[in-house]
Formats: sequence, structure tokens, C-alpha cells
Amino acid sequence: MLLIFTLAACGNKCEHTYDNACDATCNECGEVREVSAHDYNAADCNTAKTCKICGATDGEALGHTAEADDGNCTTDIKCATCGAVVISGKTQHVAHADDGDCTTPVTCTECSTVITAAKSHDFSGAWEKDASGHWHVCANEGCTKTDTKSDHTSDGAATEEKAEKCTVCEYVITPELDHTHEYNVPNKDATDHWIECRCGDKKDVTPHSAIDDNDCTTADICSCGYTVRDAKDHTPGKDDGNCTTEIKCTECGKTAVAGATDHNDTDHDYICDNGDCQITLDGAPKDENEGIDLPLVPNN
Repeated sequence: MLLIFTLAACGNKCEHTYDNACDATCNECGEVREVSAHDYNAADCNTAKTCKICGATDGEALGHTAEADDGNCTTDIKCATCGAVVISGKTQHVAHADDGDCTTPVTCTECSTVITAAKSHDFSGAWEKDASGHWHVCANEGCTKTDTKSDHTSDGAATEEKAEKCTVCEYVITPELDHTHEYNVPNKDATDHWIECRCGDKKDVTPHSAIDDNDCTTADICSCGYTVRDAKDHTPGKDDGNCTTEIKCTECGKTAVAGATDHNDTDHDYICDNGDCQITLDGAPKDENEGIDLPLVPNN
């Protein structure tokens, strides 16, 4: 009887409070009410299993499941479930140090991405040489590799008139016997001129130069006779329609087309007949039918 009385009394006085909508027991009096069981939403990557009614959680969030790494450090790695970025890609690749061999690709220090692709050596350039042989250095930019060094091939023993040279690279294996250089043979190529000894040794190698006279029609010739710039025709500027006006070259400023001494009106139409000149000359009107000048006649 006491228990029933207490509950009844409490039911008359207590303002029931509960932890949440699914809590069955009053926090004030302990009275138990009837409530439904939790109705949970499924857990996802960021959120644990959560009751739809009261918001209570059960367990933990599932967490992200990263997609497979594609091997490129600049690519974001995302969650295979929700698409969120799990690992951000780097801003750019960082290259390994170049080993000086163009046949070796340069890859990223963070991943396997090739930054500079490998290519074949180019040993087509000029010969490098010393007393023991000759070789090529790869012509590809940044490559320091050389081909196999080869021995010199003699063109014959040296004499007092002829040095012994390599037939491949022209290295002087043995100078002329008891030879004293006499630099008295002028020579030149596309960039320089010099004087040389009959043995081929050069002296006073000097780049070509020529005084530019600022005239397109005159070739610029170096003191050694090499043509630095070929002559070409002037490029006339814009014609102002007046035959007595000189037309200048747009490149050198010299006269491209000389101006006429005076206008010429052979058909008496008071328009200059020189070329494309369109200057109207002073004079009386023309009778277009007769082709001769007529005086003005007043209308009656």
C-alpha cells in the first residue's frame, strides 16, 4: 500500500524530466513510462549510428576508406565511400637531381611520375680531342656523357713540309719536323677570320665585322672580304599619291622611289599623268567629248 501511495502521490506532484525522448525513467521520481526502442540511422564515415528520435549514438563512425593510390603525388586520394579528400595531393612534383645522363628519366622524389623523359644520346657534334684520342660529348641539353674514346688514325708520318694529323678529327699528332710557324695564309669561315700557318695552326682569330652604311642595296662586307649582310632591294613606304614626293625605304630610310621633277598632264585633263599620281592641276575645265580645253561660256 505504501508503494502504491507513493507512486500515486508522485504522479500528482512531479514534473517528469527525462534524458531524451527515448528515456523511459523520470529523473525526478523514477516513474517508468512506455517508450519505443531507439530507431537508428546507419553509421557513415563521419557519424556513428544515431537514433532518429532522440539523437543518441551507438558505437563509432565508420571512418573513411581511402581509394587506391594512383602513384601520382599531385592527385588527391579520396574516400571510396563518400568521396571526401583523405590525403591532399601536392602542389607540384619535385624532381630528383639530374644525373647528367639524358638516357635516364628524371622522376619525382615523392612518386614515380616522370618529369623529364629519357631520350637517346646525340653524338653528332664536333669532335673533342686530346693527345690520346678523340670522342663526342652528347649534344642533348644537360647531358655530360661521352661516346667511346677512339685512337687517332694517322695520315702519314710528319715531314718538314707536313704535320702528321688524325684523319678523323684532324688533331696534329706530330708537328712538321723542325717547323717554325709562319702565319701568312688568310682564312675565314661563317663567323671569324684569321691568319694561319701552312700547317693549319691559327692566329688572330677575329669575328667578322662591317660598317653598316644604312643602305639596303649595299652589302655589308668585312675587311676580310666576307659578306656579313647581302644587298637587297629597298622596301618602299606608303605612296601619298603625289608623284613629286620622294618615297623612303621603310628599313633603311634611303630613297626607294625618287620624286618626279614636275607633274605631267599630256591629255589635258588637269590631272597629273605620272604613274598613279592623282594631283589635280590648276586650269580651266575640260570638254570631255573633244579632249581639248574650252573657255567658259555663260548660259543664256
